[in-house]
Amino acid sequence: MDGFGLFVVLVRDAALVATLKSKVIDWVGEPTAVADVSITEPQGFAAEALRETLSAVERPDVRLCWLEAHRGAGVPAWDQERGELLSRLNERRGRLEASFSTGMILLLPETGLRMAASSAPDLWHVRSLTVTLAAEWERPAYDVSAAELQLCVASAHRLAFGDSLTVFASPWLTRWLAIFGERTLSVQDLDDVRIFDLPISDGAQEVQAALAGGHLTVASAVAEKLVQLTDLRRANVEPGRFTIGITHDECLAALARADTLAAQGHLQAALTEHLRAEAAARSHAQQLGTESVGAMVLEAAMDPLWFAAARLREWSIAERAVNEVASLRRRDLTARGDGPAQRALSASLVGWAHIKAMQGDFAAAESVLGPALSLLTGTEASVWDAPANAWVSSLVWITFARLRLKQGDPTSAGLLLGEVIATAKSRLKAAPDALDPEDIGLMSQWAALLPCAVGLLREQGDSSAAQEAARLAVQLSSSFLDRANRSSRALWLHWRSLATAKTVSPNPEFETQMASLTIEWSARFPELPASPDQADLLSSGIPVPGAQASRVPSSPTASSVQ
Repeated sequence: MDGFGLFVVLVRDAALVATLKSKVIDWVGEPTAVADVSITEPQGFAAEALRETLSAVERPDVRLCWLEAHRGAGVPAWDQERGELLSRLNERRGRLEASFSTGMILLLPETGLRMAASSAPDLWHVRSLTVTLAAEWERPAYDVSAAELQLCVASAHRLAFGDSLTVFASPWLTRWLAIFGERTLSVQDLDDVRIFDLPISDGAQEVQAALAGGHLTVASAVAEKLVQLTDLRRANVEPGRFTIGITHDECLAALARADTLAAQGHLQAALTEHLRAEAAARSHAQQLGTESVGAMVLEAAMDPLWFAAARLREWSIAERAVNEVASLRRRDLTARGDGPAQRALSASLVGWAHIKAMQGDFAAAESVLGPALSLLTGTEASVWDAPANAWVSSLVWITFARLRLKQGDPTSAGLLLGEVIATAKSRLKAAPDALDPEDIGLMSQWAALLPCAVGLLREQGDSSAAQEAARLAVQLSSSFLDRANRSSRALWLHWRSLATAKTVSPNPEFETQMASLTIEWSARFPELPASPDQADLLSSGIPVPGAQASRVPSSPTASSVQ
């Protein structure tokens, strides 16, 4: 090469960086002739990378500068430092061209092209080559469990984490039988004043409570009767009549049936019901004419829809639904501007990132995660919501870390997971029992999140941090178990935490506790699997029998259950 040359490498697959560097060194012929500027932490990155680069310019033996600036796409600390470095390099374009007779290979994230063009326009103009570093083969599989996907579902109408009663009765079903018995509904039944004693919303809540208590038969019976009642009302409404109440109830009934079908393992039929709930919610919002209330019902339908579609890998439906959920929550955030709105939007963006990553588009996934984190750590984040914000921030960090590990960047993943553990220790102070009773939901969420971190820490090779995260998970889930009336979710969380802890620190006591939990689980929830490890999760976080993607042609008809 004659004179200075800038070669820009946009990194899509970080796992290939080490291989490319090795080939570059082999090409140059002398390892010492390559100035390797590879800083792995964001703090002070711009200043240190600039210093090392300019130092390399002055060394006569250096024939090539290898400058890594591709880490942490979407992470505010990295993006800020990356922009600063590019700006400073741009200011020194003349010095680089005059003093550096060979070239520089500048590595940027695939999403950093626009930043480079705007922050370093002069340098960008004289670049010799721009290429994308990507594998020609299939990317590593990116799979997440239903438990991890469920952490991103934040609809307000879903059953609160772990607050269901363990003793369950069915007053709604009892009232139904008193009115209709086992006979088929008729048009005349709509004139019975007792029908007003059967509000659909009460029945939908009863379905959730029945599922949480492991009463799948009751849940299914109630859900079917909800659909029967809403279908009858729809069939007998006068043409052109305002049907706000009917569409609202149709949405709730369809969501209830979707949950019972998913609990029975019929995921495809459940997805059909979720789409039915979406249609009813859209009709409701259009009739209502007010964005706030109508949007709440639509959001309540779309949030579990993307969860159901993602599990079946129905990507077009999943992306459409999660995109709309995010749009609704952005509008809500603009109107309200409070902490819950920030966290709800961030959670949906993490779900969106999972969907993109499961399709193999890691760069798009990381670009979605950046705004999710900014919502919680920027100046607009409320200090009063710090504990809850910390949990959702950790959800973002764990997702970033999973992506980095899949792309062969364990160093960056380790830094992100370190943030999660430090945040957990700081917020929980290693004493979950000290949390206030109103923090029970937050306790449940941390207990669900930390086992995900343990698995990634083990993959990353940090056994010490993995043991610490597992210990926190066991502490939290144990405390939550007592505070949540030993609900099915609480039992499942504690069993999962013990099973996770056993993988990093084998302990006979863990086995004993797990066996005790399994006995309690089987005795109290006979319609659920014999052991918690065979359970799956609904979008509401309720454990149900392990659901396989059983492709039932369609959901049961309204008349199939009397």
